[in-house]
Amino acid sequence: MTKVLKQLILICLSMIIIFPAAAMGVKDTVNDIEVEKEIPETVYIEDSMGNQVPLPAGTDRIICTNSGLSVLLAALGKGDSIVGRDSNSTFPSYLKDIYVVAENSSRPNIELILEKHPDLILADNMMPETAFNKFRSLGIPVAIFKTSDPRAFEHTILNVGALTGSSVQAKRMVDDMITREKKITDIVARAQAAQNSGVRVFYENRKPYSSVSARSGNHIPLAAAGGINIAADEPVSSPHLSIEYVLEQNPDVIIRRMSGDGSVEDMQVMLDLLVNRTGIGRVNAVVNNRVHIMKSDLTLLLRYPAALAYMASWFYPDYADEIDPEGVHKNIIDTYFGSEEWEKTKEIFVYP
Repeated sequence: MTKVLKQLILICLSMIIIFPAAAMGVKDTVNDIEVEKEIPETVYIEDSMGNQVPLPAGTDRIICTNSGLSVLLAALGKGDSIVGRDSNSTFPSYLKDIYVVAENSSRPNIELILEKHPDLILADNMMPETAFNKFRSLGIPVAIFKTSDPRAFEHTILNVGALTGSSVQAKRMVDDMITREKKITDIVARAQAAQNSGVRVFYENRKPYSSVSARSGNHIPLAAAGGINIAADEPVSSPHLSIEYVLEQNPDVIIRRMSGDGSVEDMQVMLDLLVNRTGIGRVNAVVNNRVHIMKSDLTLLLRYPAALAYMASWFYPDYADEIDPEGVHKNIIDTYFGSEEWEKTKEIFVYP
């Protein structure tokens, strides 16, 4: 992501587009004399879907239906402006007290959202077109952003910053993410140079034997952390692999992506079900106890460097102490949410 972020920074900063209003001025009368009265320009940003979104008049009432975007808003100092959230937006901890108006972006409760009289709605690209059109028809700005593809992170952060009047903080956040990622990838480069063979990885994406190819944004952290994705060359972004293919590829590490706020017990059950599938017990990852569960929230936007650090430590365990994934994660939390939030959250994001 580092190279991509650097290459895109000029493009992202230019995404804030200013379009003039229908007329630059109107005639008004003062003391029976016609004078030109200037109309303020309308400022737009472009969201991840190419929609032109007008900057809202205020951002005191924001609806957010994506947990990654909720974390981003909180880190930008706009957490207190969230008046409605999705069921997965439970971090930082104070978001749990905010009213739930959607299961996620794909299942918004339009009636509950409208009751909150939002200035702005933020969602991911799973929002139904019917809901999107309904909100827009009522004059409510709706911005759709990609939150799980590292190639879009800089664009998302900078434009959410622009929408909420937090552009300076957003630029600092992007720079911070680049710095954190580089520290990890530098260690990975040394680890790769010292190891004769690569680390083969099976990334299971939420469903048994569903994976990701190089076409998917979820492939990027695997490669950046020094893994060789066994599904990289598949012709579709979300391929379904056969057990025979997985056995043939014989991955050294398996990562199972988990959605939602599951407990440690839930993660253990998921792990047990995976390693006890017929035949899979023969692959190196299972034989050597290198199967891990990772919650999807960890890979979204702000906490992406922590996800990268955990993956790198699993791929190169001899360098785990130097990578220090938990330290990376805690430092991100301390930096943006205060030193007390780590203890308040008490949520496990990876297992084991």
